[in-house]
Amino acid sequence: MSLLTQRPRALRRCSPYPVWYLPAAYAVMVATHFHPSLNLHVRHAMSGGIMIALLSFQLTHASDDPACDYAMNTVVLEWLLQHQDFSYLSRLNGTPPRWIGRGTSKDKEGRGLSEYDAMNLWQRLKWATTLYLNPRGIGWDWQVKGVPSNPDASLPRWKYVIKKLLQVVYHQLMNAAAEVALGFSWYLTLNPSAVPSMPQQTWLVTTCWSVAILYCQAFLSTHAIAALITVGTGLSSSWEWPPLMDSLSKAWSLRQVWGVVYHQCMRRIVQFPSQCIAKALGLKKGSLASKYFQLYTCFLFSGLVHLWLSYVATRKSNGEMLFFMLQPMAISVEDFVIWCYGVVVGTGKANRSWRVLGYVWVLAWFSWSLTLWVPALLEQRIQPGSPRDHIAVMRAYKRAEQFYSRQV
Repeated sequence: MSLLTQRPRALRRCSPYPVWYLPAAYAVMVATHFHPSLNLHVRHAMSGGIMIALLSFQLTHASDDPACDYAMNTVVLEWLLQHQDFSYLSRLNGTPPRWIGRGTSKDKEGRGLSEYDAMNLWQRLKWATTLYLNPRGIGWDWQVKGVPSNPDASLPRWKYVIKKLLQVVYHQLMNAAAEVALGFSWYLTLNPSAVPSMPQQTWLVTTCWSVAILYCQAFLSTHAIAALITVGTGLSSSWEWPPLMDSLSKAWSLRQVWGVVYHQCMRRIVQFPSQCIAKALGLKKGSLASKYFQLYTCFLFSGLVHLWLSYVATRKSNGEMLFFMLQPMAISVEDFVIWCYGVVVGTGKANRSWRVLGYVWVLAWFSWSLTLWVPALLEQRIQPGSPRDHIAVMRAYKRAEQFYSRQV
């Protein structure tokens, strides 16, 4: 029997998550911003206590669905890390978050609305709620780098809604195709004798890319649905919803993939602490040492976040640290090669062949590195993510089993 078809064991001695866990976690974090005059150390103690309590809760509660636990704990952990940032680190650094609206922080430097400004109850609730539901900081003075430009920012509401609806349909179709590809490729990965002319590694790579596409399409679809609903109902404006990911045409290097093309929803969470540590160590801003220190610590923090999520969902590591720590190593090699090219050929002279070579490099790198992580996610039922995705993949898996059994 395929590992994909096995129902995961419920974690021993763990109770199911209560329905109030997610909203309560959010409410507690938002509530701390209703008292901006609190002493910084008191706020830090409160923030740390909240984090320890909620993370401890994750260790003692679980469901029979690791994918569900993983997704919910991802949301809570991101909120907690944001809370440490906005409630303590940013204040300690002298840069408390400010809502500036449409524009950039350079356009409105020193302006905007911070939690220290006078607000009524509703305004403060909206301010704090928006802060934690906006991981890329759109409209805030801390908006992360790498957010794509928004071609739909000025579209009329009805045109915007129609465009987003079409995007949802497209992403769902791509999602369905990835589900079928995953079901068939995972079956052939586990049963390579079904197609002896093809090496097993081919099916494993196809499986990993199918999972990656499935994850991205689900993420993009969710983003489009949220934009459609909030803009359509007037809760937000179209400029607040720039694309989640940039064009694949820009994925000509690993640095481009991680810093430009891929979603930047975790960038603030991992980058701001890295910057604070680099500053505390006395590394000069913009120096080579600071640049690469932050590169490695960002991926270290990202690996630790994914390791925690994997552990609380399955009680084991599934290759997260290996995958994420290989990325900065590969980027360092990539930077060196690009530097050598610039020395020999000259900067600014990259031709089409060089760019094509970059695409091949990126494809080859992820075709290898994803195989170090994705199979374990499938075996532990963390992927495919939603119950609907799992059912669809299982259906495709069984069809593959029936089809190839008839070929014998």
